[in-house]
Amino acid sequence: MKRMISGLKVVVILCASVAFLAGCSGSAEVKPDSDAVQGSSAQFMKAKAAYLAYDFVVAFPLMLKEAEAGNPEAQYAVGYMYFYGQGAGVNYEESLKWIRKAAELGNSKAFKALAIVNAERNKQKNAQQQRAK
Repeated sequence: MKRMISGLKVVVILCASVAFLAGCSGSAEVKPDSDAVQGSSAQFMKAKAAYLAYDFVVAFPLMLKEAEAGNPEAQYAVGYMYFYGQGAGVNYEESLKWIRKAAELGNSKAFKALAIVNAERNKQKNAQQQRAK
């Protein structure tokens, strides 16, 4: 049973990863989640290009600046990057914070990701509590 649940978590995480990357693919067929992305700044486009080039050290601070300015796609991306440690250390609390903000602004991918981040954060907290005993 544990193996099945663990396997299900992997599938959910992979689905979220594919959804994020599809949203960042730059394909003409992919439609953005909100009007805010339509008017994306040059900085956001530079951050997105750096992310797609796997240059997370460049992408993260640019994406963070956009997220702080209220861009829901950037907020989701920052949460995603914190979750996987891309350009910043793994931080489930920060990941949850940014993904929650994106969800509040209507980013559909963020709604799905909330469950994944919450589950991982709770798993880490439980593991820490067990080690402290």
